[in-house]
Amino acid sequence: PYTAWNVPITRRDPGPDGNLGTVDDAGNVTLYDYSAAYKGAAFVNTQTVNATNADHFHSVEFTLTKRSSSRWMGQVSYFAVKNYRWLSSVFNSPNDQFFP
Repeated sequence: PYTAWNVPITRRDPGPDGNLGTVDDAGNVTLYDYSAAYKGAAFVNTQTVNATNADHFHSVEFTLTKRSSSRWMGQVSYFAVKNYRWLSSVFNSPNDQFFP
């Protein structure tokens, strides 16, 4: 659960260059971890979350078939989909709000 992320950890932000101790360091950043009570194999699982919106799409399909004549035949097919999907973030920990 979201409330399990209750152990704050403070680290220095290395800035855009990725190196600590340079001029562009941005200060301290607070990250959150969950307590040891929630660590272990009993709490490792995948959670399926339904989106709040309805996805919709448009598709088109073409198929051309040549019947057997003159000792050859053929078939060509084309299928295209345009999916209109707006993704919304589901925050699983406080870190997801600050570092998406």
